Amino acid sequence: MKLKLTKKNVLLTINLSFYLEMTGSAQLAPGEIGELTKYWQKWFPLLNVYTLGEPKGYLLIFLDKKVEQEISAIWQASPSQGYRVDLIAKTMLMAAVKEFVPELAMLKCAPVPKVNKNIRKQVAASGLEVKQNGLLSHSYAVFTYYPYRGQCELCLFKDTCKKVL
Repeated sequence: MKLKLTKKNVLLTINLSFYLEMTGSAQLAPGEIGELTKYWQKWFPLLNVYTLGEPKGYLLIFLDKKVEQEISAIWQASPSQGYRVDLIAKTMLMAAVKEFVPELAMLKCAPVPKVNKNIRKQVAASGLEVKQNGLLSHSYAVFTYYPYRGQCELCLFKDTCKKVL
């Protein structure tokens, strides 16, 4: 069965409360809002959103490899800044996921689907690779069911998930 890969548009504003939740802090450090805004604006055009199959199928959201490379270079220069920009990228990624799958805001877990060769091939057309073990070729990427279905019982990683163990 061939599922159609469809590029989606998303409009995201910076969600400061979600970012603070990700950082584990109650407030922003001096200059942090400027840094957050700078990277959000820079990376938003590099955010890729696709569905594979509708009305039931999969959601693929990922940031371009350029973002990974930039964050890696920042980590090398300053681990504390690297940590902050890593969280900015993760916040953007998860904010986009929650736009399409609102249940994940409450459940805080996106089950990883089992895929076959056909699905991997179609996902690869987006620029994202799903490896046979379920891992993704991009660090800042989510591949999950769309619309939301299941939870741990459908997740490829259920036997090794730290959340479940």
